[in-house]
Amino acid sequence: MEGTECTVISWGAMVHVSEQAIKDSGVSCDLIDLQTLVPWDKDRL
Repeated sequence: MEGTECTVISWGAMVHVSEQAIKDSGVSCDLIDLQTLVPWDKDRL
């Protein structure tokens, strides 16, 4: 997801929860799915 007001960083099962929360809030947010914690994509963040 891409947005302009904030960035939410999530991982694992919480990605879907975060996506739904963003949709429900009506706020325009980026959602970054880390996918793995080690190694993590430092350049993306």
